[in-house]
Amino acid sequence: MTGAGRLPDRIGGDRPTVRRSERMFRGIEIGSLEAEEVIEDTMYERHDADFCDPRVDALKPSEHDLVMTMADCPYPPLTTSSVQNYSPKSAGNINVLMGRLVEEGIVFRGMKGVYELNAPRFHDYLKRRQVRPHERGYPS
Repeated sequence: MTGAGRLPDRIGGDRPTVRRSERMFRGIEIGSLEAEEVIEDTMYERHDADFCDPRVDALKPSEHDLVMTMADCPYPPLTTSSVQNYSPKSAGNINVLMGRLVEEGIVFRGMKGVYELNAPRFHDYLKRRQVRPHERGYPS
């Protein structure tokens, strides 16, 4: 069936994708603010699951702890002094871990003591992950 009233004809894709989209939008008017919110939430879920989760899950426990501490730090920029204010780790340990995070591609060192997160919206992701630490087997 074609036409504006049927979502599957408008989005295309394989049957499982179409069925998932039908469930997601059931009872929601296409083009409405509610539909935009559903789409935005879905995009963040996919971004987190496909891009960010694997990067964070691959870190060693001490690196993971430090990255999750970064969610509390003011950003941008990320400074070692702000990380030290929020982390129970020693200054020396934080410096070593920040160096490892540079090697892992999580952060970029702009100048001494000042870092940027390498992935767009990664700080927002860390805040979202911090709110839901037990979902999808996240380490706490």
